[in-house]
Amino acid sequence: MRLYASRGESGLSLLELLVALAITTSSLLALYHASGTSTRATAEAGRQTRALMLAESLLALHQQAPAEGIATRGQWQDEMQWTVTSEPALDTDGIGAAVRLHRIEVEVSWLDRGRSRTLSLVSRIPEQAG
Repeated sequence: MRLYASRGESGLSLLELLVALAITTSSLLALYHASGTSTRATAEAGRQTRALMLAESLLALHQQAPAEGIATRGQWQDEMQWTVTSEPALDTDGIGAAVRLHRIEVEVSWLDRGRSRTLSLVSRIPEQAG
């Protein structure tokens, strides 16, 4: 029984095996890193979608504003904080509107990996009559 390969025999040397192992390890680490980045991006996209849906829902709840305006705030599922504010809109066209309008702003905030994120929606709604 021989323990070494003689010339002309095929097979892998220890050096070739180590190089192949290093290349495989590097490839697996790159795939692992890409997978982690993708997972984080997907989670952030999900939070942004939830924030947008919350802001749109809050905007839909406020179809009219009282003369003094709106100033409310709250929290959703211990994850996001929100505020809804309104104030009379300025008459910028100089004509004067038949219905007074309010500028309404819905702001949703949350933390993402220690950084504060904010989504804001702005619209105009009519003032309540009487």
